[in-house]
Amino acid sequence: MWRSPAPPATANVRQRSNPPCPTEGSDAAATPDQHPDLERTALKGPPRADVPKSTSRGAVAEAHVMTAIIGIAGSLRRGSYNARLLRACAALAPRELEIGIASIAEVPLYDGDVEREQGVPGPVAQLKDEIARAQGLLLVSPEYNNSMPGVLKNAIDWLSRPPADIPRVFRNKPVALLGATPGRGGTRLAQAAWLPVFRTLGMRLWTGKQLYVAGAGEVFAEDGEVVDEAVRRLLTEFVAGFAEFVAGTPRP
Repeated sequence: MWRSPAPPATANVRQRSNPPCPTEGSDAAATPDQHPDLERTALKGPPRADVPKSTSRGAVAEAHVMTAIIGIAGSLRRGSYNARLLRACAALAPRELEIGIASIAEVPLYDGDVEREQGVPGPVAQLKDEIARAQGLLLVSPEYNNSMPGVLKNAIDWLSRPPADIPRVFRNKPVALLGATPGRGGTRLAQAAWLPVFRTLGMRLWTGKQLYVAGAGEVFAEDGEVVDEAVRRLLTEFVAGFAEFVAGTPRP
């Protein structure tokens, strides 16, 4: 059953009373630079201890049972705060969670003529298969002009084509949403704008935590590491909570 997200408790680490203005709530400008240089890769959490040689075969199998999810950042900008936030999620993931980071840099603008004449583009088909195989989806969305970013919405539009394939890719798929912005308002309006999309696709939104990272310029070091301890703590709790939600969701 679809339910509205619970009111944020401790998620927003910056000012929570001021709504974002059209420029503050942006990861970059309202028309972000398109730099298709984010490679699809896989990052894992902290190093996992090797299984002792004396461990039984059953225990070894249990030790290797992991939850695998796909993460997508909704910005193509080099140095994107949201791409950094996604990488931080992977780095802070609990031992039982593996986060694969996928790129939308090669997803073209949706064109119905292209779909009719050529079918779904290769990069879109590949990403659809990756999402379908994953146990959950983590979207890290900036906020442009008080709403969702066009580049990520365009990717979701392609990923939902053809409609007959929506159940395979999205139906009952656990999804979590967070985002970062250099402004003080966080990404609460962008996150609200995504709710009808998730409902339309039949996804299962995790509402256990809400995280709006405001003032992102003060949160990350030049190398992308999270230097704000409050954000690091909240992000660790967010990822751990979503991992438990995904692990408890029956696979189709």
